[in-house]
Amino acid sequence: MSTNRFVRVRRSRRALKHSQTGVVLFISLIVLVAMSLAGIALLRSVDTTVMVSGNIALKQAAILGADQGTQAAVAWLETSNVGATLQTTNSTMGYFSSLALPDPDWFQDSTWTDARQINSGVADVAGNKLSYLIHRQCKLPDLAYDGISAGVPNNCSAIDESAGGSAVTEGDSNRAGVGGAFARSKKVYYRITTRVQGPRNSVSIIQTTVSLQA
Repeated sequence: MSTNRFVRVRRSRRALKHSQTGVVLFISLIVLVAMSLAGIALLRSVDTTVMVSGNIALKQAAILGADQGTQAAVAWLETSNVGATLQTTNSTMGYFSSLALPDPDWFQDSTWTDARQINSGVADVAGNKLSYLIHRQCKLPDLAYDGISAGVPNNCSAIDESAGGSAVTEGDSNRAGVGGAFARSKKVYYRITTRVQGPRNSVSIIQTTVSLQA
């Protein structure tokens, strides 16, 4: 009797061991899948962080590169500020003698149809393409800033920096064309808008205002 009981116990333990083998395998597969998903999530998180950091670096490089376009525009303004040259729009050079009203969407490609391209549109060493537009801060195009010669008042943003001017008047905005010609020489404002197209479709718009002797 004792021998038979011992055999039955051994058989029961062996059957229990075989029944547990499938459960352990199932749990192992679940753990493996969970670890795989965690690894994929970690990789995606690292990739996203690297991409964001790279985009920020490209954006900063584009902003720094915009200075080249602004300097080129200023150099053209200084060279062209002879006689009545800046009274007339010159779209081939990206110059307009009046404001763009209403203010355009600077991120639309159609806004930059007449823009002046730096280096003929060839990207620089950082992969940035530069272009600029210049707008004289006047309401009416193709007229003198005071409009007297044509008998039509022209509203322009100007400052008085002539001899005898005080610290209060210098830098004040004035309305040209009202009450006749200015008694003293003036400087007119020009707005330079530079666009930088960089890698990964990054686009930066930088605007700078300068003043030149009227």
